[in-house]
Parts: sequence; C-alpha cells; structure tokens
Amino acid sequence: MTGLILLALSLAAIYLVISYSYRPLLKLKQAVLDLSKGSGDLTARLDHAGPPLSRWSAMLIQFAAATRSAPAR
Repeated sequence: MTGLILLALSLAAIYLVISYSYRPLLKLKQAVLDLSKGSGDLTARLDHAGPPLSRWSAMLIQFAAATRSAPAR
C-alpha cells in the first residue's frame, strides 16, 4: 500500500516538473509559429527560462530586432 502511495506521489511530482519545464518551450513554439504566419508580434519579449531556451529566445529576439531595423524592400 505504501508503495502505491509513493508511486502515485512520484508520478504526480514528475508530471508537475515536466509540465512546468515544458511551458516556456510551448510559448517559444507559438511565437515562432506566429512569426512564420506573419501575425507575430516582433516587439514581444520572451522570458529566458533556462539555458537552452534562453539561447533560443535570445536568437529569436535578435532575429526580430534585425527584422524591425531592416529597411523595407
């Protein structure tokens, strides 16, 4: 019985950690999809949640800044 309780608590903890960690990646994915469709907000800033996501967010922000400052053709 104790083993089942510990298993349930472990699974709940794993679910919470994964869902909390995955949320910023979903926001980044949505921002990139919006930009690819032409409806994205180039002035929006993304939170730098963790090392890999931080680099991706920084690259997206850099791309958006370069796009804003590029002359229109």
